[in-house]
Amino acid sequence: FVALRLARRIITPLNSVAEGARRIAAGDLTARATSGDQSLGETARLTEDFNVMAQKLQQSAEVMTSWNAA
Repeated sequence: FVALRLARRIITPLNSVAEGARRIAAGDLTARATSGDQSLGETARLTEDFNVMAQKLQQSAEVMTSWNAA
């Protein structure tokens, strides 16, 4: 039971990051990952870092679009 709970606390955020990466690869730059309320420290940081990266990528794409329009 404890192992199952621990695995869920690790796997849920990792699945969210993987799904977000697939969505970004498909062109959806608004995709973000969710870590969940009970995720462990490292998986929560990974999710946070992924979301920061996705935000910067989205901003870069918006700047590039504006630059090309000008």
